[in-house]
Amino acid sequence: MKRIQYQYFKTKKERYDYLGNRYFRVDFNSDTTLQICLSSGDVKKGKANNFGVYLISKLTLFTNYLAQNYCEPCTKKEFEKKFNLVVKMLK
Repeated sequence: MKRIQYQYFKTKKERYDYLGNRYFRVDFNSDTTLQICLSSGDVKKGKANNFGVYLISKLTLFTNYLAQNYCEPCTKKEFEKKFNLVVKMLK
């Protein structure tokens, strides 16, 4: 059985005003990506302005974040710390 290899990303600080503070866990063999949204950034029509944990399309991650160079790699530990924070806040 093949082990899943995740990679972790976060939005760059200079993009927080527009994109918010977001973290992503992606498996490049899957069509979906796990997104943690700590803040939504600029509120615009048609843009997700939600707090929480979401599944988004891998294509959304690539086109809206990675291709635009709005994300940077982060560690698994940093991602899991933010994940646990959001889940705790949602309880």
